[in-house]
Amino acid sequence: MGKISLGLINDHLELLSLELGQEKQEGGRRLLILAGGAFLLFSSFFYLQLALIGLFLRMGWRWEGIGLIFGIFYLVSGLLVIFLFGKRQAGLGAPFQGSLSELKRSFHWIEKRFF
Repeated sequence: MGKISLGLINDHLELLSLELGQEKQEGGRRLLILAGGAFLLFSSFFYLQLALIGLFLRMGWRWEGIGLIFGIFYLVSGLLVIFLFGKRQAGLGAPFQGSLSELKRSFHWIEKRFF
């Protein structure tokens, strides 16, 4: 009983370690994408705002109208970057799916054998 239980725990820990590495890699990928999107948002905000504010002021626009247009544009752009590229990859499944299913199978096995 002790060796079987120890082996079972060891198998669960190995699977958990493998899935943790995979989740860390996916989290790093998503973090890089979100950081890249944030950098692009900031860059476009800085450079385009300088040029366009000058242009709109020459056209006779008021500061309030210019601010509203810029605010809506950058809000939509930022949301598009996050929602289109910041999602979890399609083929990965739920986080720790393998560990959870193995844990359930082990509990069922223990229930059948000992209870």
